[in-house]
Amino acid sequence: MNFTAPTTDIQLQTIERDENLSIQNDEFTDKIIEENNIKISLVPSKRKKVKKINMNIEGDFTINNVQMVKENCQKLLQHFDLVNINLKNILDIDLAAIQLLQVLNTSSSFLQKTIIVESELSKDDRALIVSAGLMEVMTKQK
Repeated sequence: MNFTAPTTDIQLQTIERDENLSIQNDEFTDKIIEENNIKISLVPSKRKKVKKINMNIEGDFTINNVQMVKENCQKLLQHFDLVNINLKNILDIDLAAIQLLQVLNTSSSFLQKTIIVESELSKDDRALIVSAGLMEVMTKQK
């Protein structure tokens, strides 16, 4: 007869905390997340004095995957003081993605953190964002 103890809230909190420790760990290696036509690569700084990570986003940065990007940003901002978001090789971007970047830059819960957004966009995407008056969101440093 097999007996499995039920998982308690304390055990769940410990498991969740252990998953978060891998982000903080000095031995954390580069991580790549790919789903729904988006690729996110996480590259922590090798410097020990600065808790910094680069988040490189490629592919389709749209409403279809903005929730996944948001969740990863929130996790990173819990463990790093500086998050550098690089948008490169963006195939498609929409207002939901731009709104997420705006929230990250203006939300009171992230005011103690530094968020840098750098973007390499196509001429068409750049023109659309400029005409909408949203270019400051795409090159924002807080």
